[in-house]
Amino acid sequence: MKHNIRNIFASSIGILILTYLIHHLYSIQQRQDTPPRTAANTQVAQGQATLQFQETVFDFGTIKAGTIVKHAYLFTNTGTQLLVIQEVIPSCKLCTQASTIQQVIQPGEQGTIVVEFNSAGRTGKQGKYVTIRSNAADSPTRVLIRGEIS
Repeated sequence: MKHNIRNIFASSIGILILTYLIHHLYSIQQRQDTPPRTAANTQVAQGQATLQFQETVFDFGTIKAGTIVKHAYLFTNTGTQLLVIQEVIPSCKLCTQASTIQQVIQPGEQGTIVVEFNSAGRTGKQGKYVTIRSNAADSPTRVLIRGEIS
C-alpha cells in the first residue's frame, strides 16, 4: 500500500514538472516569435493615440552621492485620438520619483514626464526605468535615466 501511494505521488510530481516544462518552452517560443516593440517597427493603428518621445534615455553623467537629478522627457501624441496617461511607474520607488504634468493630451500636442533620481546611498553605475501606461497603441512605453555615482 505504501509503495502504491509513493508511486502515485512520484507520478503526480513528474506530470507537474513535465507540464511546467512544456508551458515554459511554449512561452519562450512565443516571445521569440514576437519582435520587440521599437519606434521603428511600431505601426500607428487607425484611430488610436500614439506616444512618441523626443528621447527615451537620459544620461546624467557622473555625480556625487547624495545629488538629486531631475529630467523632463518630452513627448508628442502623434496619433489621431486623445492620449490618456494612466500610470507612471518607476522601477525603483525608493530612489526614483516620476510624474506627468497633464494626463490627457490632444492629438499633435506635447506632454512631459518628469523623473527625479535621488543618488543618496547609491554608488557606481545606475540605471532606472520608468514605465508609462496609457491608451496608446504602443503602451506600455519605458524611459531610462542613468549615470554613474562617485
